[in-house]
Amino acid sequence: MSPSLDKYLCEKYPDLFSERHKSMQETCMCWGFEHGDGWFHLLDITCGAIQNHVNNPQWVPKTGFLWSLKRLWNNTAWNWVLYPILHRVLKFDTYCKFCQCLSFRLEYDEPPKRQAVAAQVKEKFGGLRFYIHNGDDEIYSMTNMVEYISFHICEECGKMDESVVCMGKGWIRTLCYGCRSILRPDEKEDHMKILEDSKLNSKKAIALAEARVYKKEQNK
Repeated sequence: MSPSLDKYLCEKYPDLFSERHKSMQETCMCWGFEHGDGWFHLLDITCGAIQNHVNNPQWVPKTGFLWSLKRLWNNTAWNWVLYPILHRVLKFDTYCKFCQCLSFRLEYDEPPKRQAVAAQVKEKFGGLRFYIHNGDDEIYSMTNMVEYISFHICEECGKMDESVVCMGKGWIRTLCYGCRSILRPDEKEDHMKILEDSKLNSKKAIALAEARVYKKEQNK
């Protein structure tokens, strides 16, 4: 990635890329963002979602046997038996007093804030790899989704259309036809063959779908 975009991401997400300028003995982020500029916007959006998730953790109910019993009482006896009767029979002031006595107020814990830190961002086998420390299931789901999406975006120019293909002779890269023609002219023919095969397969799939619809209509 170009130095200007590298600087932009590090200044916009200083906590996430806090290890950017550490030594190679401490982190792989010392090498910077090891991919083309085409994935910049994808990475920027993902970093924003990750930092927002870290800054706004989801509160979780308190655990333990006593809290489980209180939750069970509220969800069964109070919600389905006492509440339907009391709120119709009693006056509002009296009803509020009964609520304080007969229903339990459940408390929630805020999970500890663990700042996710980028360990390495690079291209590997044609796709983006985003490795993170201190992540949870949601953060790792985001990074997995980004890796999948990157196979459909040109690494150099950011184009996302039918001309983008993940292939290569030796070093696999995800490029559009225009970028591959400039960077790897020896792979132009193979790239075009893959595009033609994909178009042929899509036409076959459409024809099969139309045939199935026609059969269903005939059966009716």
